[in-house]
Amino acid sequence: MKLNKKMSLAKAKKNYSPAKTKKRLKWSGVKYVDTLLLHIDKIIKMHKKEQIRTGLLVESQLEDLANKMRVNLNYECEKVVVKVENGKYILFDGHHRLEALTRIGYTYIVVDVIRLNKNMPLMEIHDFKYELNEDYHSKLGNDENTTVKTIGERIKFYYPKESKKSSVSSKVVVKCFTEFCKKHKKEFKKKDKEIIIQRLISQFSSHKDSIVIGQVKVWNASPDKIIKFEESNNQVYLQNVAMGRNVDHPDVNFGYGGVSHLKDEAFWKNPIYLCSTNKQIEQNLREVVKYLFEPNAHNSKEKYTTFIGLWINNDCNGDIEILKRKREELFKEFCKQRRFFAKSYVNQFKHNYKMFYKKNLSKKKEDQIFNYFIKLVGFGGFIPQLNEEKTLVDTNGCQYHHRSQKDLIINKH
Repeated sequence: MKLNKKMSLAKAKKNYSPAKTKKRLKWSGVKYVDTLLLHIDKIIKMHKKEQIRTGLLVESQLEDLANKMRVNLNYECEKVVVKVENGKYILFDGHHRLEALTRIGYTYIVVDVIRLNKNMPLMEIHDFKYELNEDYHSKLGNDENTTVKTIGERIKFYYPKESKKSSVSSKVVVKCFTEFCKKHKKEFKKKDKEIIIQRLISQFSSHKDSIVIGQVKVWNASPDKIIKFEESNNQVYLQNVAMGRNVDHPDVNFGYGGVSHLKDEAFWKNPIYLCSTNKQIEQNLREVVKYLFEPNAHNSKEKYTTFIGLWINNDCNGDIEILKRKREELFKEFCKQRRFFAKSYVNQFKHNYKMFYKKNLSKKKEDQIFNYFIKLVGFGGFIPQLNEEKTLVDTNGCQYHHRSQKDLIINKH
């Protein structure tokens, strides 16, 4: 229930004068218009393309901020920034403050109004928002994701063609990172700097090429190359061979460390094996079995779901039907070999069970163990090889939907 509380415009201007506000909001392409009292219903959501945070609201931060506001409303820094566009007020900075003020019953709040130049580049908008995210201590600030996204816009602005083809040189990436740090007077620890640069290089400098025969792309790679466990997170190889992030496939991110649309901390935990032949499937499945089920395999205490990604290392004479048939054949081979390894694992378990307990394993338990194996050795999808394939696909070329994130980490049994 709204309590119809109003912030005080007079207090806001007294605690933080319009002159100081104008100085704070000074940026190329940005004009400070006014500080005024505005009904929250008149504030509309920010344009998605202008957002630099992947998660706009952090509940723990939000609750903490709301509790502080209930006790003492700091008029010096609890204002929200909106931009005026075609007579509408669009939220630009202050998602947490706006939500916190709403929760504690305010319907009229003090906002700083700005106007952006019509031709203001998205890079400059992101730079400005990045600066605002850190302009005083009570704000959430910027994390690694927002930093990568903001520098990424800089790379795309200055090198649009190369960015689309993922062919920006690593030297240029480092140069853009350095310029960004200088502009924002930002310093990073050595480890954080290396991670950010590596992520940018992964996105913009993978230099993936493909041979196009008819309608079918063939990714350039050695057909005899087998990705074993030790190489399963090799970013450069996985990207160059399989990701497909070129001008036609900007959104595929299976290749560098995980499954699409997962949070960063989940990316590096799941081994990925790429196969284009029956032999590769067999050899990589053996590696998977060692990784998952052999004691002390690879010196890892935690075991995670593995993924087998498939790709067709053949131009198929440019024929889509041939590509589809080859995918079906390779997928059937994967299912057949995975079933074989699962049954072998069940038989080994049965043998050990009988030796230890002096009785046979029940059929129900056999099925449970079989299904457990199948769950841990997941199909990752086919690498895109057609222009219309924008992400990992199934045998029919339709988008392949992965299991949910909660299934990725293996539970102890």
